[in-house]
Amino acid sequence: TDEALAMLDALKRELADPRPAHELKVRALRDRVRMREAADLHALLAANGPSLAPETRAAAADALLYLREPEQARDLYLGVLADQPEFFDARLGLYYAYLECEDFDRARATLEEALAREPEYLFAEYRALRRHNSRNRELHRARAMFLAYDDRPGEAIAAQQPLLMVAPMDLGLRSERASVYGFRGWPRRSLAEFEWILAAQPDALGARVGRAEQLLVLGEFESSRDESRALMGDRPENLAVQRLDRAWTFFDRPELIVDASWGQSSNPTVSGQQDFSVETWLYSPPLGYRTRLFAHGYETEGEYDEGDIGYGRWGAGLEYRWRDLTLTAEGHRGRVDEDRTGIELCAAWEISDHWALSLRHDSNSLEAPLRGRPLGLTARSTSVDVSWRAHEARRIDLSAGQHDFSDSNERTMFLAGWTEQLYARSAYRLDARLELYTSRNKATDRIYFCLLYTSD
Repeated sequence: TDEALAMLDALKRELADPRPAHELKVRALRDRVRMREAADLHALLAANGPSLAPETRAAAADALLYLREPEQARDLYLGVLADQPEFFDARLGLYYAYLECEDFDRARATLEEALAREPEYLFAEYRALRRHNSRNRELHRARAMFLAYDDRPGEAIAAQQPLLMVAPMDLGLRSERASVYGFRGWPRRSLAEFEWILAAQPDALGARVGRAEQLLVLGEFESSRDESRALMGDRPENLAVQRLDRAWTFFDRPELIVDASWGQSSNPTVSGQQDFSVETWLYSPPLGYRTRLFAHGYETEGEYDEGDIGYGRWGAGLEYRWRDLTLTAEGHRGRVDEDRTGIELCAAWEISDHWALSLRHDSNSLEAPLRGRPLGLTARSTSVDVSWRAHEARRIDLSAGQHDFSDSNERTMFLAGWTEQLYARSAYRLDARLELYTSRNKATDRIYFCLLYTSD
């Protein structure tokens, strides 16, 4: 392509009308992934002459789509198809433009129209000449990935299966399936598929990018970073490589998480008639990939018959991540003077794509009922959580805990939760969660079960 571009530059100087050479250059620049130059040259030609050939406008649309300007690309594709309805690449490009515009209904309609134009077999009426239509297969692959982009990865895998039965060694299709495994929340399965592809074709770009992405998810930070840098050196113009590089840019930044809730209750005994809580974590950039420092704040307040009662706690700690294991240690102290200093330790283990286990101990727990805080109530808590995750649409959680209060009371609790996805599309998602909770207190005559004091 570089040689062709040099020849076109020479032709422009020799031809009386260099416009045909300019049009060919737009297409060559697109093929060379010099997208900004292709789009700029097209704009210049379109502004200073008659209408350009459909192939030239389609090449400019490809460049604009690559440059994340899908609205302009869409308009160019529509113009090309108005002049040349059978232009397959332009119709497929229009589908991707609608997808980038997040116009999923038109994207789906464009894909179905393209499939209606492309039969499964060419020369179907002649047995000796009959053969598979590669365009039909490409469109079915695109439709399967559309389901994944539309937040339906389970349906995407089902749509890919017949294609894989026909061509099990299609590495492009297997790479797409590995990506969908990632969408389902199965990073280990996705990584295994990408590594199988790379064993067969070590320079497969999509598999290299996918492998690096899954290594990042799985905490193999050094390997992922090395692959990301190698890809940026080999193919810096590729959008998937750029996306991976951006992921590392965010990985290297601080992180802020804020979780807030508000409640209204007709029974103010425990949580108050109205209550709110705000919990905040601020993490430092990673230190040597695996370690982060953090600050942690918690504020809550409830409205009771005796008045408003509030509590706050602030702490700092360290997080260490090693592959499937995350260890956290935090020291904290309540903002009320009589509250003692506490320490919280946590270990979380992602056992597999489906199972996770965590253990937590807090010597000055937030589980102490708010109503007892003015009298100095504190608690020690130990809990264990087990989660089973079938895929992105189904999860079951089990939790058990023991809370020892400073007034000699003890509470044992158990919680079971089931989360099921009821509806999912690209822009909307509806989940239902059922929780069953039970607890038992050693004593029930404590200040947080009934009003035993009044405020001045």
